[in-house]
Amino acid sequence: MAVPARATAPALPAATAAVSPEMSAVCARISALVIPSAPMESRIDRLLPGLVKQMIASDPDIGEMEAAYPGLGDAMVSAWRPIMIKASREVMPLYREDMAALYCRNFSLPELREIEVFLGSPAFQALQSSAYQNLTLERTTGDALNDKDVSAASIQGDLAETGRKASRELSPEHQRQITRFMQSPLGRKMAAMSKEKLAIDAKWANYLPAWAEQEIATVTIDAMIAHIAKTDPKMAQQMRGAMSGESSPAKRN
Repeated sequence: MAVPARATAPALPAATAAVSPEMSAVCARISALVIPSAPMESRIDRLLPGLVKQMIASDPDIGEMEAAYPGLGDAMVSAWRPIMIKASREVMPLYREDMAALYCRNFSLPELREIEVFLGSPAFQALQSSAYQNLTLERTTGDALNDKDVSAASIQGDLAETGRKASRELSPEHQRQITRFMQSPLGRKMAAMSKEKLAIDAKWANYLPAWAEQEIATVTIDAMIAHIAKTDPKMAQQMRGAMSGESSPAKRN
């Protein structure tokens, strides 16, 4: 059964040459603008239903169970959600640290100040807000369900599609401001860094703390049995007995 990510321990943020406290602070603020915490729960709410839906479609056994007990997928989403939110809160500071180090490695302090102003501008904030409303995750969830790491190419494809949808919703003035910045020398320098940024995005997209992976495995079975018990207590009891037998010492040995 697929889970949203893997528990492989992530590499530590890349080493960065010594920087001034001011530069470090600017990079941290930029990282928080690039990876905002506010839409975290909404991102998870958009990710999980699609992930579970694709999982049901790709696994005949689970598909049959969903057909026999409608709403099984919704029960799994509800069970996974609090775990994924907790895990995301744990991972976010590490993700931001990596991203801050990337900006500190690639830009001077004056450039960083200009980037911070742009990322905090109404135009970029409108683009980012629209992007989260139009978030596309088909390629990344497809990678996860095919039992492989989410690739930078899949993230790039989803971001490109999301960006196209989000841009169409911007006002003409905001579109002009963003285009003007991205076509400037600094904007082009940021674009040239995209491969490194995508590598960081992919690294943390593929990380799930070991405790979260274990909890998801447990709550998934519990949620399925609890949902089935609403309409078929006998089947739920059989499933619970079968699971208890598989986890007994005699069965494991």
